[in-house]
Amino acid sequence: MMKILNWNTQIASPRGVNGRFEIIQEVLEVYDADLTCLTEAYPETFPEGGYVVSSGLSDWDRHERLGARQVLLRSKSPWYDVDNFGSPKLPEGRFVSAVTELDDVPVTVVGMCIPFHTYRYHESWAEKRKAVWQGACEYLDALREEILIRNRYAKHTILIGDFNLQIPPTNYPYPSTEVNRKREATFAGWQMPSAIPVEVSSLSKPLLGHIALSDDFAITAVRVINRFGSEILSLSDHDGVCVEAVPYWPFPEPF
Repeated sequence: MMKILNWNTQIASPRGVNGRFEIIQEVLEVYDADLTCLTEAYPETFPEGGYVVSSGLSDWDRHERLGARQVLLRSKSPWYDVDNFGSPKLPEGRFVSAVTELDDVPVTVVGMCIPFHTYRYHESWAEKRKAVWQGACEYLDALREEILIRNRYAKHTILIGDFNLQIPPTNYPYPSTEVNRKREATFAGWQMPSAIPVEVSSLSKPLLGHIALSDDFAITAVRVINRFGSEILSLSDHDGVCVEAVPYWPFPEPF
């Protein structure tokens, strides 16, 4: 059984003074996940030990100069075949893919931070300015058309990170929007245990960060990490999620 954790820590900084960073560290230590994806995070947030890979640099200048990255992946086992480029159609600094071993099974992990609705929407971007949800649509198209079709992602693959999309959608985005249709097409065929309706969770809104798995895993448990801590008002603007899964191995022989 492998434990997989995903959380956007909203730039909880090791230099912060409100205690948010230290509480998030404590939460991660308690969960003790085999695979952890942190988005908008500093590598110091992870428990000691393990192996970390990250996305490249984006347009997030101040935070990245201090060491933060849009996507960080930590495994208890070493990483290999690291790719933090993915496709020229992806925005820089929001993708990393690598292979590690979980339960002695080679697993390919795709860490992502899909652009939020007003990504590069401000007029200061001039000719590079994007429409609302355009960045997310372009990211989903690149994933579906250029990345996930590769043999590398055909089996024992985990997609994890900040999707910046409510699943199931309520109002971010609305169900009828183009970005939601692209999301459905991109992740069709993937198991998504983090798509928890609010009616059956303790959350006030659906998760924005998700974990999707290829169909050769069995999901055994799902737990949410509430963004509201007990000692301070808010640990993050995102709730987290932890999934327990068992990989099918070896693969069944074909008939």
